[in-house]
Amino acid sequence: MVARESWLTGASGMGELTSAVQTSVGLWEGCLSLADVIGTDMLSRRNMALAGRALALRGEAVFLIRDRLVPAIDWDISTRDGIPRAYRLTIPEAGGGRGTVAAKK
Repeated sequence: MVARESWLTGASGMGELTSAVQTSVGLWEGCLSLADVIGTDMLSRRNMALAGRALALRGEAVFLIRDRLVPAIDWDISTRDGIPRAYRLTIPEAGGGRGTVAAKK
């Protein structure tokens, strides 16, 4: 199983976009974007599709909650006695740059 996983993830650590992986990613995006979420306006079809893509490729999805949801491309959590104390998110910026947002709980 591990050998198969390393072959699929490729050198970058993300799934090489073979037809099987791309089909799986497309299914995750499509299924989550079709979800009808009641009770909030923040979970739009676009955000649900982004979450589906992140879940298919990484197994997890993290968003920064502001007046809208902003997807994070990388994150780090600091804990004390097993309780999360601080979060550091990397948010993609236009033009390929990355901005970092840090927050303490």
